[in-house]
Amino acid sequence: MIKSTTQVECETHNIVPSLPRLKPFDLSIRLDHSLDPGAWRVPFSRIGFDVVMIHSTQPSKSTPSEAATYNETDLRLRVGERKKFEGNRGGTNILTKRTLTPDEVIGEILDSNYSFIPIAIGPHGEIGSLFNRFLHGGNTLPLPNFNKNRPNAERAAQRSISTATPWGILDKADKQWKHFHGERLFGANYLTPLPSSWADQQLGLTFITHISNHIFSSFKNIKHSSSSPPPQDSPLNDDDSSEYDDEYEWKYHDGDILGEDWLANEYHGIDICDIIDVEGVGISLPAIRTSDV
Repeated sequence: MIKSTTQVECETHNIVPSLPRLKPFDLSIRLDHSLDPGAWRVPFSRIGFDVVMIHSTQPSKSTPSEAATYNETDLRLRVGERKKFEGNRGGTNILTKRTLTPDEVIGEILDSNYSFIPIAIGPHGEIGSLFNRFLHGGNTLPLPNFNKNRPNAERAAQRSISTATPWGILDKADKQWKHFHGERLFGANYLTPLPSSWADQQLGLTFITHISNHIFSSFKNIKHSSSSPPPQDSPLNDDDSSEYDDEYEWKYHDGDILGEDWLANEYHGIDICDIIDVEGVGISLPAIRTSDV
C-alpha cells in the first residue's frame, strides 16, 4: 500500500477541507497509487484511524439476541466504534466563518476519498472487530444502528467494511514474506518469524503500555484528605494517641477512578505518536518494506 514509512502520519492537518486545522485522525496512511504490480492497490487516497478506549464496566445496551450471540466486550467495543463514526468534533473556520457539525466533518472526510477505521481498545487490550478485520481479516460484528441525524456515520461504517478498504493485511504480509524469503525470520528471533507475529507483539505491547499509563496516571488523582478518620479496626489507629493524624488518610475523588468522563477529559489530547513511534524508537515500522510485502 505504501513505499515509505513517511506515508504513515500522526495527528495531521488538512484532512477536512473546510476545517484545515482540525485533526480528526490519530494515525493515517497516505496511500500510494503508483506501486509495482502485485502490490495492494487501494482506490482511496488515505485510510485514517482514530483510537478509543472503552469503559470496563459500561454496558453495551445491546439487544437480547445480540447479547446471546456475541461477547459483551465485543459489543462494548462496537459502541466505541460507533461513537467514533458519529464524531464529536465540529468547528468553525475563523477565516471563512463556515461551521461544520460533527457529522458534516465525517462527510467531508468521505468526500475527500478517505476511508476511516476506528481502533477500539478494550480494558485488557482487546481490539474491535473493524480494526481486527483490517489486520487479520474475518467477519465483523453487524454494524450498529446509527442516529438518523448522523447519515455520514453510517456511510463511514459501510465504507470501512467494503471490499475497497484493505482487510487481512497481516495475512497478506505473511504470504509475501514467505514467497520472497522462505524460512528466513522476519523479526530478531524465533518469537517473531512472520510479519503478523511481530505486529501482534508490538501492538499488544503498545496497548498494554498505554492502559498501564492510564492506571498509573489515575493514582495521581488520589488526593490527600482529612475529611474522615480511618475505620476503627485500621492499623492506622494508634491506641496510644487520642488524636487522629490525617497524614495517612487518602481517598478517591469524583467517583470511578478510571471512569469514561475522566478518560475523555484527561486524555483527549494524547498524541498517538507517543505510543506508536513511526520513527523506529518504539514500534519499528521500517521493518516492513514494499519490496518485502
